[in-house]
Amino acid sequence: MQSPTQQNVTRAPEARYVNYFEVGHNAFEFILDFGQYHPEQAAAHLHTRLVTGPVYAKLLSHMLAQAVERHEREFGVIPMQGVDPGQQSGSTTVEAPVRRAGAATAAK
Repeated sequence: MQSPTQQNVTRAPEARYVNYFEVGHNAFEFILDFGQYHPEQAAAHLHTRLVTGPVYAKLLSHMLAQAVERHEREFGVIPMQGVDPGQQSGSTTVEAPVRRAGAATAAK
C-alpha cells in the first residue's frame, strides 16, 4: 500500500527541444506542430502535435506573450536577426479541414 505522499507524486512531462513550428486551425480547433529543423539536412522533423480549442489557443498566446515581455524586461530585447515571424519556415498557418468526431489527424 502506498503512503498518501507517494500517491500524490506527479512526474515532470518529457522535455523536447523545439526550433520549428507549424500552426493550423479550423472553426473548432488549433493544431500546433512542434519539431526540430536540421540545417545540414535542410529538413524538419516534427515530433509533437497539440490540438486545442480556440479559447485555450488564445489563452496560450496571451501567456506566451506575457512570458516573452517578462523575459525581455529581465534580460533585454530578444533579437530576431532577419527573421520575419509571419513568413519564416515553420511559422505557417494552415487551414485544416473540419474534423469529424474520432478523426485522429488533421491535414497539413
